[in-house]
Amino acid sequence: MVWQAQTSCSWDEETQRGECFPDDVVVELFDDGRASLTGFPVGRSVREGSGAYCIDGFTDERYTGEATWEVRNQFSFFVDFDESRILVSGDAQFGEQD
Repeated sequence: MVWQAQTSCSWDEETQRGECFPDDVVVELFDDGRASLTGFPVGRSVREGSGAYCIDGFTDERYTGEATWEVRNQFSFFVDFDESRILVSGDAQFGEQD
């Protein structure tokens, strides 16, 4: 499965923080749990008090290379590489990417 991100932003009213997933990211997922990433954000997804996940220490740094991935639920998965672990999620059409 190849997933190409469209610019996606979220805003947390409680913390007054926002994050945008860059629009030049390409994620290729393989059945064996491997992934290939292009322009992927670096950092760690942490769960906020509100229950939402945010990238802790979000920067403009990007990663291109090999990674692994695991399903969280039908709308999201984690991507792991180096010291990074990022949650990627989408809406109902997310699982319909090709």
